[in-house]
This record gives sequence, structure tokens and C-alpha cells, in this order.
Amino acid sequence: MADYTPISCDVYDELILLIQRESEVEVLMKSGERLQTVLVDIFTKEKREYLKTSAGQILDFGEIAKVNDHRFDKVCFTHES
Repeated sequence: MADYTPISCDVYDELILLIQRESEVEVLMKSGERLQTVLVDIFTKEKREYLKTSAGQILDFGEIAKVNDHRFDKVCFTHES
């Protein structure tokens, strides 16, 4: 599990729109893996955030570099312990 830094509120809002529109997206993982998929859910578990794809994959925000052109390295908020 990669270290987790909360993403920007703007990116979070864009992810919600992509889910609502059922848009196909390109996800670039920090490992270099690229996924073409449709996002179906965004959720928090144990103070970490995840995306669920139409194929049932669960993607940890800490392992995602970007979705389409939205980078995951800009911080907006943090979770308190």
C-alpha cells in the first residue's frame, strides 16, 4: 500500500462527475500501469480513499498518479487521526 496524500477538491469533484457520466477514463498508476476503464464508485475506508471500476477493481488513491489529465499530487484537505 502506497503512502496516501489526500487529493485536491477539484480532482475529487471531477471524479464524481466522471462517475455520474459513466465516462471511460484512462488511469495511470504510479507503477506505470495504464487502465482504460469506467469508474463506478468513490469511497473511503479506514481514512483512505478508493475508486471502484466497472470491472470490479478497487484502486487506492495512494497508488494512482492521474486519471485522464487530473494529477493526484495536489492536496486540498486532510483526514485527522
